[in-house]
Amino acid sequence: EIGPAIFYFALGTVLIHGVIIFGIGMMLKIDTKIIAIASQANIGGASSAMAIAGARGTPHLILPGIAVGLLGTALGNYVGLLVAQLMKLVIT
Repeated sequence: EIGPAIFYFALGTVLIHGVIIFGIGMMLKIDTKIIAIASQANIGGASSAMAIAGARGTPHLILPGIAVGLLGTALGNYVGLLVAQLMKLVIT
């Protein structure tokens, strides 16, 4: 019952992310390999960014991909908790 709604929400989130990150990256003339690794670090985390960097033939971007993925995980957890508390205040 709720499965399709969650799937479509996740699909929409990833599509919006892709349009924004690749759109801005292309406007700023950033290499698409770098954009793909940064996007994967954002969506999939450090381990998937490492895999994409290795698969795309850019081993010099493995460590930055890992660092960005870990930073996103570390900050994302606490920002998510903060947003949840703010929404709790707004709703009640």
